[in-house]
Amino acid sequence: MNAKGIRVCRIGGVDVIIDYSWVIIFFLLTYSMAETVFPEAHKDYGRLWCWLMGIAASALVFVSILVHELAHSWVSIKRGINVTSVRLFIFGGMAETASEPKDGRDEFLIALAGPAANVLLGVLFSFVFISTMEHMSPVTTIVQWAVVTNMALAFFNLTPGFPLDGGRVLRAFLWDQWNDMARATQVVSRIGDVLAVFMIGFGLLLMIFYKSLLAGIWFICIGFLMKRASGGALQTATAAKTKHEQPPRVTVRQIMKKNPVAVDWLVPVNQFVDDYLYRYFFTEFPVLNRDEFVGIVSLADVSGVAAKLRDFKQVRDIMIPVEQLVAPGPEDDADSVFERMLETDAEFMPVIEEGRLAGIILRRDIANYGQIKISLKQ
Repeated sequence: MNAKGIRVCRIGGVDVIIDYSWVIIFFLLTYSMAETVFPEAHKDYGRLWCWLMGIAASALVFVSILVHELAHSWVSIKRGINVTSVRLFIFGGMAETASEPKDGRDEFLIALAGPAANVLLGVLFSFVFISTMEHMSPVTTIVQWAVVTNMALAFFNLTPGFPLDGGRVLRAFLWDQWNDMARATQVVSRIGDVLAVFMIGFGLLLMIFYKSLLAGIWFICIGFLMKRASGGALQTATAAKTKHEQPPRVTVRQIMKKNPVAVDWLVPVNQFVDDYLYRYFFTEFPVLNRDEFVGIVSLADVSGVAAKLRDFKQVRDIMIPVEQLVAPGPEDDADSVFERMLETDAEFMPVIEEGRLAGIILRRDIANYGQIKISLKQ
């Protein structure tokens, strides 16, 4: 059991979940075919047979949508995207993924997989229909419905509006052409918005002029769903574009401390404790040999030396040499340096420019700078 539905099986490592709302459409579809479609096609069949045919046809619709979503999932997994589950709900299905496609090519292949699977199913069902049409049995009628359903699913999903597969295909093409996913999403979202309004209007026409209540409600609901999805995608794209257009990245030079307190490498360890650790209350210091940066020394390095030996050892004996250090340059990206500090648990890093110590950058200073940016919404 799932909070939003029932987990019915697991296929290729992907959970198949039926949303509770699917029961509604399954019943309405079965009822529509059992009471209207099949009685007209087979007037000599009783009501029980029509209902059995309706259930079978609805089950094939279920299978067709499931295959559509599994095709999306299979290609997604092949392109390195983790698919957590496939969910079937009242308006169709959805493959739930842990990440988005990394480029337009991946988007194109994933989006096209679903309609391609339905076309393939439609062709297979067509062969069955042709082989049984001479007798026009209930199987022929059910399979004929499956052919129409799969072709309709394929072509409807290829409509070029977000969030339909056709909209994703168009977005993939534009993304590849412009190398700008946010801009491509904005375009297909607006197309999806127009198509959504058209579907809502078409649904109203069906209800008012053709007295087709069920079909009208269906188109209206699909239209509202598309409008909501396209609007959400447009907001996301706009936010991403705004973020992309923010001022240039922050460099190390903008945050680093210039002219830091440095220790000569010949200073005895005890003198380093008295004149630097107790005086400045820092736990790490850059080490110089005249003007040359040669390493860093820290409280941890001093702690590793027995107290009685500290008068006989110099900073150069306990420091971490420059060859073992990661030292960014002044023009490096501060966010990248911050991530490196987190990975290595470093509180500060020396900043090197043309072989000389240009300053030091503290992890807390980068974090504080980021907090200020967030607070001021820059």
